Amino acid sequence: MIALWLGIKETLPVEKRITGHPLESVVKMFGFLKNSKFVRLILATGLVSGGLFSYISASSFVFQNFFHMSVQNFSLLYALNGIGIAIGSIIPGGLAARFPEIIQAKFVLATTVLTTILLTLSALFFNNLLVVIVLIFLTVTQFGMLFTLTTSIIMNLSLRNNGGLSALLGLSQNAIGGIMSPLVGVMGSHTYLPMALAIMGCMLFSMILFFSIHGESQNHHFTS
Repeated sequence: MIALWLGIKETLPVEKRITGHPLESVVKMFGFLKNSKFVRLILATGLVSGGLFSYISASSFVFQNFFHMSVQNFSLLYALNGIGIAIGSIIPGGLAARFPEIIQAKFVLATTVLTTILLTLSALFFNNLLVVIVLIFLTVTQFGMLFTLTTSIIMNLSLRNNGGLSALLGLSQNAIGGIMSPLVGVMGSHTYLPMALAIMGCMLFSMILFFSIHGESQNHHFTS
């Protein structure tokens, strides 16, 4: 805000700006919700955030209370998983020249669902700390990939008002994430099954929504 007050100029060309009362921008932003394909993309991305928040809200209980990991070791593990998210976020860029973002997103969604199914099965049949650490790391790395891919797909839609797109995207991510965080806690903390089920459910519904778009290209025109 201070930088803007000091005179940073708007970079969007005048002819591409939305003029009029600010309320008109809000109305146009929510006008995007009339497009079912856009809504599915927004919800699919929000559910990925829901899966991440499920992990964040439950991880300390899972690793410290259930697996009796020390605070220091959990801190290192938490940092490692953070690095996994960062690594995942840069992988799609390296693959962009060979695989379209839509194809990458579908593949990563499918593999993430598989990973979360394995995590759930491990909670049901055997509780091995190393297995959980590996599966969680793979899951959060895939989250990083999906955040990059889905955000890019949404922001590259042929729609005006990218600020509105970004706002709705953030709303979906924070709203669903905010719902999942306490929900995982309500389901119990004596086992990591609630966390695994919550993540798996989010990713399964995200995949269903994304695949229901029937392979829409990010370059297709979406009308509001």
